[in-house]
Amino acid sequence: MNGLIYGDPKVVPGVNRNALSFDGVGDYIVFPNFENRCIGDVHLCTEGVSISLWIYPYGKPIEQSRVILSTMEEATTDLGFSVVWSNNEDLKIRFRTNAEFWLASTGETLVTGQWTHLCLIWNRTSTLDLYTNGVIKITDSPQTITSNASLSTLTLAARPNVHTRFLNGSVDEVKMIEGVLSEGQVYRLYRNSFC
Repeated sequence: MNGLIYGDPKVVPGVNRNALSFDGVGDYIVFPNFENRCIGDVHLCTEGVSISLWIYPYGKPIEQSRVILSTMEEATTDLGFSVVWSNNEDLKIRFRTNAEFWLASTGETLVTGQWTHLCLIWNRTSTLDLYTNGVIKITDSPQTITSNASLSTLTLAARPNVHTRFLNGSVDEVKMIEGVLSEGQVYRLYRNSFC
């Protein structure tokens, strides 16, 4: 993945090799080359999409949620998806098309100072699943909506376009796959990172 780097993210030891460290003050990456592809425009994901990454949080969000990965500037109206570490310390996942909206929350906290594997799977026709460390935590069904919302650029470690809610932590092995991974494939992604 080629992106435009803003701020001064550092290269640090990751799960397998190197990861990028974001200080929560202005570091983020924008990926404009995904705008006309499935990852940047969920309407182009005819077979669904799977997103896998490792996160190592440095500190808990205190006043505002922190964005891990998103194509949604405004979570309540924009099209696309967002993975957010909320100020309640749980993960919030959103997916939105013009006709449907998924909102899921893990209800459990990310552990600071520890790597956690996340895998988000959106089955275009029915469900949004979130796995942490190879185990399914959430399966959510869509709510029907009517919307003509806008698209934003895929952004890592900050809210797209307005560039706020910066992540304070490291991210490693971000993978975006057009299509739906099986439970076994998710588990292998988790386990193979430690081999």
